[in-house]
Amino acid sequence: MSNRLHHWGGIVAGVLLVAAVFIAPNWISPGLGCFLAFLVMVVVFAWDAYTKPHREFRRHHVASVTAFHEGYWMVCESEAREALRLARKLPSKRTEAILASAVMLGSALMAMRRAAEVCEVLESVSAGMDGADTPQQAMGLAALHKLHCDALIRMERPEEAQAAAGLALQWAERGGDKAALLRHETEATMRGHAGDYKGMLESLRAVEAAMPTVRVERGRRALWSNQAAVYLDTFHPNRALLLLGKALTEEGCTGMDRSQLLTLRGYALDQLGRGGDAAEAHREAVEIQRRYLPPGDERLAYALVMLGQSLALSGNAEAARKALAEAEPFERSMSRGEQRELWHLRGVAALAAGDLENAETALRQTLDRVDTRRIPNHPDQAPILSALASTVERQGRTAEAEEIRERAQFIRECYADIE
Repeated sequence: MSNRLHHWGGIVAGVLLVAAVFIAPNWISPGLGCFLAFLVMVVVFAWDAYTKPHREFRRHHVASVTAFHEGYWMVCESEAREALRLARKLPSKRTEAILASAVMLGSALMAMRRAAEVCEVLESVSAGMDGADTPQQAMGLAALHKLHCDALIRMERPEEAQAAAGLALQWAERGGDKAALLRHETEATMRGHAGDYKGMLESLRAVEAAMPTVRVERGRRALWSNQAAVYLDTFHPNRALLLLGKALTEEGCTGMDRSQLLTLRGYALDQLGRGGDAAEAHREAVEIQRRYLPPGDERLAYALVMLGQSLALSGNAEAARKALAEAEPFERSMSRGEQRELWHLRGVAALAAGDLENAETALRQTLDRVDTRRIPNHPDQAPILSALASTVERQGRTAEAEEIRERAQFIRECYADIE
């Protein structure tokens, strides 16, 4: 509606201006008045024709940004696709508009776990870019390559992800002070992927320090969530809970944001041995996602897996089995890390049910899915090893169980100095 008012308001103002220009010079020369009126009318309609594509683009781009922040990712995708189509036809600022709409489209697709489509969209856009003539264009290219890097990591294409990260850092250097956030975010991503958790925390703190006021509300909540995830990965649940508490009380927290934060909170409580509180947090996370997501949406799977693990660790074998049965149909669409968590759930669910043979098989298969070639002392091994030690011990293999526990403890101690 505001665009229509702007459009017709401009035309009315132009007509009034034409009338004024026509009447005022008539006392000198009627011909001059007509000529000036004609010129003004031409300028008014030419200006309207020139700016209309920009207004239409902006309308769809702003709609895509708003939908993304509210968690309506399908709406964001639709609006961003239309914005990208319009951006390619703009008479000016075309490159900036294409990059902005492509990044929003890629962000929506990533949120919906469609990493292959992210790569397809971003690669097609970057292929048509010769370079950057302004810091704003450089920043747009940095954001595009950073998102491409994230998608490639999810698809487990580390060498290509490293190349995309290099391009993101290269363009961020040319993007001025505003691109410092992207530089730190890219560094955090690659450090975390390499197992450098200390370095990842440093980069995330640098992002927070460089964050402008306009991005504080949503941006800091995401940063606190990411930092909490690092602390959880490295066995510091109390530090994670402090950050998650701040994130959950921050204004503007959407339903899906809250669900993700509650899943992390539940995992922290599981690490502290507070099974009842953990299961409550996981259940709330699952219920929120059921309200927000369409039936059968694969994004529900991870929350179900984490709920099932919490229930199994608390000894509630039947409830854990139900969560496992609901999550299993999504296995093929899961990332490698999520599949590993699913296998872990199979193991601890079997252990809770007293099915020790199947529990041991599932847990050993889970260990095989941990990327120890890239990170020899990968922290994800520790909880799996702890469950495996209990399984082996209950089968009467006490000495072997002790060796497995020592290995789990050694891995935990490798990350004791994370701060």
